[in-house]
Amino acid sequence: MITLKTGMVLHMDVPDMGIDHLKYLVVLNHDKIDPNIIGVCLINSKLSEITSKKKFQIEILQKDYAFLDHASYIDCGVVKKIKKDAMDDEHDKGKIRVVCYLNEKDMSKVMNAGTSNIALSKRDKSFFTGV
Repeated sequence: MITLKTGMVLHMDVPDMGIDHLKYLVVLNHDKIDPNIIGVCLINSKLSEITSKKKFQIEILQKDYAFLDHASYIDCGVVKKIKKDAMDDEHDKGKIRVVCYLNEKDMSKVMNAGTSNIALSKRDKSFFTGV
């Protein structure tokens, strides 16, 4: 079993999201409707080319995070949802690695980007606020 906390960075396989390689994810919060659902944001190595999405891409720097090879971007424009029990199973198999926690400055930027995104539903925004 894995204890997930807001700001935790995980390295894991996410085939349910249509991604064919290991990804870094930032844990947001549990869903208030279904506590078995965890909201996460993906960390991408490149900034989105879509101009409207750029303001929701939070840059994190390699100098602040040892797991990065270069500056990367947390995509706060989309909340991905993962089942907690499925994550527990993957963790028990050794397929999820806790890498670190975002620093307070970067986590604040993530939360602000998510709550200010008018394209997100109220439910998706609640993953950023915890309310």
